[in-house]
Amino acid sequence: MLRRKLYAQLLTADQLRGLLQEAGCVIHPSGVERDLSQMRSTYFLARQIRSRYTILDLAAEVGLLESCVDELFTPVGFWAKNAA
Repeated sequence: MLRRKLYAQLLTADQLRGLLQEAGCVIHPSGVERDLSQMRSTYFLARQIRSRYTILDLAAEVGLLESCVDELFTPVGFWAKNAA
């Protein structure tokens, strides 16, 4: 039951990217003069921005943060597929 409710509310990465693009937002690190290496490091720093518990904290606690971030930057990962 909870899973169905969550899926109904959550946007996919591609949907969110499309909405941001329609709004004229920067959708790739190159849009703010950053490369993918710099972008990758921000995933680990993002946990320190605010004192809130996020999915990044959960992933780190269960030992999956690094592998999840690695997957985003593989040749078939989100950032490679969505290169500017």
